[in-house]
Amino acid sequence: MQISSEAYGILDTYRQNKYGKSNQVNNDQTQENKKKTSFTIKDSINLVYLVKPKKQDLSKLQSIDISQNGFTAEQYEQELRKSGEKETHITAAIFVDDKAVAFQHQDEEPSGYGPEKDILSKAGGDPEKIKQLLNQYYPNAEVRFFADGQQPTRAQKFEMQHGYSFNRFVNEQVTQMRQDDFKNKMYKEEMHRRKVLFSQTPQTHVFTYNDKVIASMDKTGFVNVGQALLKIADDKGIDRKELKELFRLKGHNADEYQAKLKDVFGYGAELKIHDAQSAPTRGELSKLIK
Repeated sequence: MQISSEAYGILDTYRQNKYGKSNQVNNDQTQENKKKTSFTIKDSINLVYLVKPKKQDLSKLQSIDISQNGFTAEQYEQELRKSGEKETHITAAIFVDDKAVAFQHQDEEPSGYGPEKDILSKAGGDPEKIKQLLNQYYPNAEVRFFADGQQPTRAQKFEMQHGYSFNRFVNEQVTQMRQDDFKNKMYKEEMHRRKVLFSQTPQTHVFTYNDKVIASMDKTGFVNVGQALLKIADDKGIDRKELKELFRLKGHNADEYQAKLKDVFGYGAELKIHDAQSAPTRGELSKLIK
């Protein structure tokens, strides 16, 4: 008889609720994280030019804690073991092939999977009736009863369900958590490294309006543009739809971009060219442009 039991049911999905990860490990987790936090730029438009300025209540933002407070592996192990020590109030368990598939609880409805669970419901907790119905319908099954003071803990229930030790389960979970944390740490460090390198890109072309920096571009034609240009456009009453091409992130030619700036803003739009060794970085100019 094939039995499908509830994986790690005794822990009440503790890791999912508290730590924020499922017990089953998704080997593609790091790749999935990358899909959510990165994108491919190909003639993309920075849609910030469509966002109208609005007042923001900073007091609300300051009251929000955005840090992620998760358990350490040691704390998680302690919580798992503490959970395993708790009583279950199980009064009877039905076994098939030496694994528990259904449980009778003291003050709750029976739990488990398969038709054996129905036996407990029909018997209404009566030990003799449970034996009778099992003998009649499932003669290969076995029932065990637990008196007050001898009821299994969650760890013991786990072992009855899954056929291996709770200690092994805890060790596997903690090991996996450490591996996940290490992968996440490596991923974050890589993202930070890329961000730093991106911010250090020399901006060989710097665009100004009345001597104020409003955009910059690297030698590949990737443009850096933001709020500084928008503010000037709004002050001059320029329709933001006219700014669309100026906010295309990639594929620009510096002279063509300068011509577009002059078309939109007129006199005052200037271009300054730097060699790569002496050029300001994206990070330095972003403080002025954003």
